[in-house]
Amino acid sequence: MIILGHALASDPRKSKADLKDTVEVDFNQLPDSTYTVMTVCNGYGRQLQYKAYRLSPRGDEIPASVRPVLLGIFAMESWPGPVLEIELSDLQLADTGSTTIACK
Repeated sequence: MIILGHALASDPRKSKADLKDTVEVDFNQLPDSTYTVMTVCNGYGRQLQYKAYRLSPRGDEIPASVRPVLLGIFAMESWPGPVLEIELSDLQLADTGSTTIACK
């Protein structure tokens, strides 16, 4: 994975361009809320699967429930509190041919 850039959660999204062969992750805390939201956009022609771990305010690393991202669309995850950091790992493109998803 190549990081194309980073910004504060309050900054506007940089990418409105074609996401072909790119994964774009947007991670921020909602204004005037404790909820944290992560959006993963999949610009590949195959389903994107990955694992995620979040860092709690106490410093605990917690496995996060995530769902695969179908080809050419996005998935949104949310957590009911501040998340200081998110770690994505084991990113894989799968030739499942499936149009259904299941959270893991």
